[in-house]
Amino acid sequence: MPELQRSVFVIPPEHYKNGRPHVQILNDVAWSVVQECRGMHKEFVFVWRRERVKNFDDEPAMEYAPGGTMNNTGHQEARGQSGCKESASTI
Repeated sequence: MPELQRSVFVIPPEHYKNGRPHVQILNDVAWSVVQECRGMHKEFVFVWRRERVKNFDDEPAMEYAPGGTMNNTGHQEARGQSGCKESASTI
């Protein structure tokens, strides 16, 4: 949004009960995280892939794919490392 001098995410209406799109304004920290994640996948920003545990020089075992939920193992581990103990259902 040039008038705010901020980048935003527009969340599509199908993700809300009222059927209206929502705009999420990003602060500097959120924007830097998004920028670090860009380019890993052609469509999605936040993605994951199964990492190799051996043969590190080979191509990845899997391509990057979008995460399915906010309460998967990766999110649980990240919340634990950050000190945030709440479950995704309470956030």
